[in-house]
Amino acid sequence: MPFVAVESSMQLTTDETKPLKSLPVATQITAKKALQGSTTDLLRLVDFISTPRSSRFSCLVPIFHATLKSIQVPNYINPKTIPTIMRAKWALLGLVKISTVASSSSDSEDDAVTKYIVRRWDETYPWMRFFAPLLMMSQLLLHAQIFAVSSML
Repeated sequence: MPFVAVESSMQLTTDETKPLKSLPVATQITAKKALQGSTTDLLRLVDFISTPRSSRFSCLVPIFHATLKSIQVPNYINPKTIPTIMRAKWALLGLVKISTVASSSSDSEDDAVTKYIVRRWDETYPWMRFFAPLLMMSQLLLHAQIFAVSSML
């Protein structure tokens, strides 16, 4: 099963596709759909990482990188940019989950983070910068809700 997406920027190299063939057929199909731009299938790939023995899913890293590389950080959040934002969110979360799993199974703590995130900083940082204020805003709202509820008690 070839792992080539519709967009040329979403193609994987032969070296990147070989390990994907070791995954269950259903996961391979999901990976192919994710490469074709399916946000739902990208989320499914991220969910697979939280299953037991998920370290074997490190072969999904190129899919997450291809996703980030193929989409631009939007200037605005609106209904047209939401699908792009969600694809970036799941791609980053996938990289973080794989880095966590790989780091816990290796001797060196930061090898996986360096390998999967830091070495591809040009692809990951713009999206991290985009999401940072949104995460801070959601934390502020959560704290405000907790304060409001506790003051009513």
